[in-house]
Amino acid sequence: MELILPETIEMKISKAASITGFRKQDIIQRALLFYLDSINPQLELKNEFDQLDILSDEALINFENVL
Repeated sequence: MELILPETIEMKISKAASITGFRKQDIIQRALLFYLDSINPQLELKNEFDQLDILSDEALINFENVL
């Protein structure tokens, strides 16, 4: 996968790489992993709400069929 990043972000990555001694690719991978880890609770909550919607729809359909 190739990423096209704004110049300001490229410069920040280059600066972080030179200070830490990590490769630019490693900086980007660490940043993405950090971000994905930070939004994981939100993703799990959204998934749970989606599952509840499905169950709710099924329960309503079953209830209507009983009537």
